[in-house]
Amino acid sequence: MTTLIICIDRDNDIGVKANVRSPVIGRDSNLQAAISLGLADPEDSDTNAIFGAVKLYEKLRIQGEEVEVVTLAGDKRVGVESDRRIMKQLHQVVVKAKAKDAILVSDGAEDEGLLTLIQTRIEVIAIERITVKQERKVEGLYYYLQKTIEDEKMRRIVLPLALILMAWGISLFFGWEGVMKGFIVFLIGAYLFVKTYHLEGDVGKVYSDIFEQVKEGKFSWVFSTFSILLFVIGFFRSIDALRADSYYQENTSFFEITFFIYIIIIMNNIIWWSVVSLLVREWGKFFDTLITVSEEDTPGGRKYWTHLNTSVFLIATGLFFKAGLNIVQVIADPDSISFSFQNTMGMIIVGIALFLGGRQIYGQRIEEEALSRESRRRKRKGKISGWRH
Repeated sequence: MTTLIICIDRDNDIGVKANVRSPVIGRDSNLQAAISLGLADPEDSDTNAIFGAVKLYEKLRIQGEEVEVVTLAGDKRVGVESDRRIMKQLHQVVVKAKAKDAILVSDGAEDEGLLTLIQTRIEVIAIERITVKQERKVEGLYYYLQKTIEDEKMRRIVLPLALILMAWGISLFFGWEGVMKGFIVFLIGAYLFVKTYHLEGDVGKVYSDIFEQVKEGKFSWVFSTFSILLFVIGFFRSIDALRADSYYQENTSFFEITFFIYIIIIMNNIIWWSVVSLLVREWGKFFDTLITVSEEDTPGGRKYWTHLNTSVFLIATGLFFKAGLNIVQVIADPDSISFSFQNTMGMIIVGIALFLGGRQIYGQRIEEEALSRESRRRKRKGKISGWRH
């Protein structure tokens, strides 16, 4: 049985830079791949890793062990697709070489991140780390930092950091330290959330959709962006409103019923920000419908009235939630809210009226649209019959 010496190129530098297909199996093929990658990019650490794997292969062969060296490559967009491709190649190589165990040759933590996945296919008995020696002088450190910043993979980390520092500098210049600190912390949290759950593809899809909408002359993305900003502003304003609330100042415990009241107060403050945010997004869709309407649509058509009915439904839902939160809060602690039974019942009645009225008008308009289309269809049918006669 064979021991595999595995070198991993997770971001497929050998394919992108050297045009080498993976998996690369055998001593000669790996040497050629390393030379091609070294000529394409002499500073790429994967070159040293492949040479290190070949050196280990020769050493073990001299000792009489049955070994094979292989380089597996993923995808330029490191993530799920890249790891899936590597595991598929590993399965093929294990079957083909009839391997019993493996030695992983690594040039960094990125490759070793796949160790757990590799061990589901084959037992890893050792890890060989290849460390590239660097100049220790100040000039060498400067050169290393410069090349690191220019690296395509590092730009994904450096660029957000640069934007955050620029925003912080602007805030210091205009005296907006408090607001900008909160905004910067929010951006860092959002960035870490996206990276942790590998949502780069989804974010890129949103960007592509926005770009396509711009090319088609649609403006709903503007409304959607403004909608998100409104929600974020509403969230922070709700937190500030809680801090200014007299109930919060008198009760500071977060381990009793007061914590539940704090959540209700925040939700009470943010609810209309959320409703307005969703309304702005819906109005963006309505505006797109107005400018992209086809000849088959009528002014009372389904496209128009769906958005209008949704807007009415959102307002009604906001009223219901507002009234419900008031009732829950007064039950939990009457001292935490200035409760008015008349106002609460008024919101419920208005919400019901808006909901039922919106559904009734929407149903009538759809029925009228159906009758109008049927009438136009009969007229066209009559014209065609008359022409045939």
